[in-house]
Amino acid sequence: MVNDSAHRRPEHNQKHCSLCGAETIMACPLCNTPIRGDYHVEGVIVLSGPTPTPSFCHECGEPYPWTAEGLQAARQLVQELEGLKGSEKEALSKSLDDIVRDTPRTALAVLQVKKFLGRAKGPATLALREVLLQLATEAAKKGLMGG
Repeated sequence: MVNDSAHRRPEHNQKHCSLCGAETIMACPLCNTPIRGDYHVEGVIVLSGPTPTPSFCHECGEPYPWTAEGLQAARQLVQELEGLKGSEKEALSKSLDDIVRDTPRTALAVLQVKKFLGRAKGPATLALREVLLQLATEAAKKGLMGG
C-alpha cells in the first residue's frame, strides 16, 4: 500500500513501489474496480494506522498482482524443497490458496503446511516460511507461528 488516501492526498502517490519497483495500481487489473483505501468521513478523526493492503479484489474476487506473484513464488519454492515426495509437494502447493484466504479450510492448510515444512530440508524451507508469513491471513499467521 503506497497511499491509502490516493484521491484525497495525490501528492503522496508514486508511479512505482519504492520497495519492489512494481508499477503501482489504483484499480483491479481484471475488472477495473478501484482498490479500497482509507474510508474518510468529513469531521471525523480516526486514530489508527494505515489501511491494510488487500489481497483480493472486493468486486471480482481475483487476487491482486502482489498476491498472485507471492503465490507463484511460494509454489516455485515448494518445488525446490528437499526431503518431500512429489505427492507431498503437490498437496503443499494446493494448500497455499487457503493460507492467503480465511476459509473453512484455512486451519487444515495451516496443519498441512506445518507438517510438510517440518519434514522438508534445504534452503528453500526458510525462504518458503518467509514468503508464507508475508502472504498469510492473520489467522493463518497465528497458526503457522504458534505451537
